[in-house]
Amino acid sequence: GQVSSNLVPCFDYVRSGGPVPPACCNGIRTINGLAKTTPDRQAACNCLKSLAGSVSGVTLAMPNRFLESVESTSPTRSAPPP
Repeated sequence: GQVSSNLVPCFDYVRSGGPVPPACCNGIRTINGLAKTTPDRQAACNCLKSLAGSVSGVTLAMPNRFLESVESTSPTRSAPPP
């Protein structure tokens, strides 16, 4: 859905690090803008956890580094790791 399609530009970063692509930051901001309510934010968090488990090469540390690198308020910042 919307979470995964907005995060496609982030896949290379969460696999190998480096600079966060601007398109990735824009995707995070879009998700943040769409997730207005607590249930929406919980659903986005669950999608992120599921997505992280399905993308090969993603380590548990990378999503946390990713969220710290993106200059936006993410609805998933306090989400537990998958």
